[in-house]
Amino acid sequence: MKYDYIIIGAGIYGLYSADILSKKYGNSKILIIEKDKESFSRASYVNQARLHNGYHYPRSLHTAIKCSHYFDRFIEDFKFSIVSDYKKIYAISSKFGMTTPNNFEKFCNNANIPYKRINELEFFNKNTVDACYETKEYTIDTLKIKKYYIEKLADNKNINFIYNDYITNVSIDNEYFSIVLNSKLNLKTDFIINTTYASLNSVLKIFNLETLKTKFELAEMVLCYPSSSLKEYGITVMDGPFFSIMPFDSEGIYSLSAVRYTPHQSSSSELPEFKCQNNSKTCSGLFLDNCNFCEVRPKTAWMHMYQLSKKYLKKEFLPTFKESIFAIKALMQSSSTSDSRPVIIKENLKNPKFISVLGGKLNTIYELNEVLL
Repeated sequence: MKYDYIIIGAGIYGLYSADILSKKYGNSKILIIEKDKESFSRASYVNQARLHNGYHYPRSLHTAIKCSHYFDRFIEDFKFSIVSDYKKIYAISSKFGMTTPNNFEKFCNNANIPYKRINELEFFNKNTVDACYETKEYTIDTLKIKKYYIEKLADNKNINFIYNDYITNVSIDNEYFSIVLNSKLNLKTDFIINTTYASLNSVLKIFNLETLKTKFELAEMVLCYPSSSLKEYGITVMDGPFFSIMPFDSEGIYSLSAVRYTPHQSSSSELPEFKCQNNSKTCSGLFLDNCNFCEVRPKTAWMHMYQLSKKYLKKEFLPTFKESIFAIKALMQSSSTSDSRPVIIKENLKNPKFISVLGGKLNTIYELNEVLL
């Protein structure tokens, strides 16, 4: 079967790509291939669900301004998914941290993002943080975006989905990709968009294309229940080996993450290869399984994260455990020592066309417009 566009990966970048392409080129046949049984089952769901306004990147003004630039636009486009009924608190700790209160305030002024200094003792134990700020930042209920796109794209007869399948073999025939799926289905296209995030290099490898210099992390996001005092707030301590606890969805669940404990394993190899794969019969660097259904995934680091938050937060703001969810994170190796988090969009091949997209923030999907439209 022949398609005008084949999109690999049904996360937010993949579904957004299909949406804007169908609007621009209404008669185009578009196929989305997803290895899992449903969309948004990996990194598009397993993340802090933070609608970034730039505060998180005090050492990369460019990244902060990019986030802030798309902040209002994302709210306008996806207001049905925005959780904003809480106050977002950022705290600065110079002990083990890389940012001072003066630097943070200067950064916010330069990025033109709002902040208001408040009394840190309202939330934190004495002598644990240097300054505390009320900021403007919200949560994205990603499952609402998933529902929105699945319903919207289902109404488009030119867009098809294939779930529970993946590419195993590729050749180029008369300026077209000839693709064979694991199910033995044969496909053809002259335009591939690779939005597989952690499997980006794996797909590039199958297509015999140059891979990106990427760092991978097997990451845990703890989902928890907020205390009655915490319910009105989201709290992030930065910029160092600290933690963040904030609303995860519109149902009242919170996420807890920590710089030191969220990544269980890391890999700087060409493919996302981890020790736990040695005990798995199906997961490999070339064909990643979903960590949430894996019996050999790491044990939760909840207690470590809880103890860290307990060191800083007053006891009335501490959460209780619900469950843990896991995903593989990917970032450019050049970003691993800085706050820079650019969206990488690379044309790997011109004819037939192959484009790779590596984006770690939900509200920077708009970078795709410059390439696809």
